Amino acid sequence: MGWVDRLPGLFWVAYVAAAVLLNLALAAAHWSVGWYPVGTFTRLHLILGVQIPAVLALAHYLNRSAVKALDEFRPALIATEAESLTLRYRLVTLPPSAAAWAGVASIGAFAIGTFAPLIAGQPLLGTNNSNSLAGPLALFGASPSPFPATVYSVLLLFSWWTYGAVLYHILRQLAFISRIYGHHTRVNLFRLAPLYAFSRQTARTSIGLMVLLSVSVLAIPDLMRHTGVSVGSALILFLALAVFTVPLVGVHRLLAREKERLVSENGALMEATIGELHRRVTSGKLQAMDDMNKAMASLEIERAALVRVPTWPWDPGTLRAVIAALLLPILIWLIQFGLQRFLG
Repeated sequence: MGWVDRLPGLFWVAYVAAAVLLNLALAAAHWSVGWYPVGTFTRLHLILGVQIPAVLALAHYLNRSAVKALDEFRPALIATEAESLTLRYRLVTLPPSAAAWAGVASIGAFAIGTFAPLIAGQPLLGTNNSNSLAGPLALFGASPSPFPATVYSVLLLFSWWTYGAVLYHILRQLAFISRIYGHHTRVNLFRLAPLYAFSRQTARTSIGLMVLLSVSVLAIPDLMRHTGVSVGSALILFLALAVFTVPLVGVHRLLAREKERLVSENGALMEATIGELHRRVTSGKLQAMDDMNKAMASLEIERAALVRVPTWPWDPGTLRAVIAALLLPILIWLIQFGLQRFLG
């Protein structure tokens, strides 16, 4: 990502170029053996060629937005300048050993989810390919010829590795956001804007995961017929909801505790004011009652303002965007399912 940032122009152009090159390489390998006509592409192969740069581009974008969120959070950050630089580095940097092991674990998980039905002799991706020698390659529409099969297998394994490494990076980044909220936050109920910075980051993460899933469902509806894909999609939906809310639980508790403290202080003042009012009425000393009335009215206004302060650090627009993103792949699948049933 550092290398991409040093390139001239917008960072995402490099990932678009990579997607084009990967698609051309994969298609050319299949054109060379006549698997499909020269100049044509298949949707399944296009998804493979696009998803590796797309996932890396998402991680790159989230890194940039995380740094921006940390800058916006700075008024509420309890840290020295050196500590702030350390937080910035750890927020966007993944240890290479962790990335490697996450990728290996991802390859294992994807392999089990993909080929378990094949071993059981079940049809795959809505086809009749079952327990045959060409089954694993036919599952992905790839040629069994050595050259295209090798190209496809390398890209497939790298895509699985990329998903694992990037997913681990995202989860680690969100866990670190939770740590910043829990240990480096100056809470002020009347200055909530800085606290919203990281909720926008968790929302971007959730929406990014949903966009990747929605594109796959839209491009290849038959993928959802595969047990491993459907289970994985359900897990991604659950994960997208969790990545938005779970990192914010710590600061929600801090805000709730601060709100409870201020409301309690207001209640104590209200109790003292009412006690003073009772003493004046009992003793017949009714001078400056207008001041007492203003004091009680002010305390009531303060209490009403405190009660209205939200304890979840997001604005309504952010929440609506996340809900819409969560519903998008479900809506796309329901529309496709309905059209297939209606149109046959």
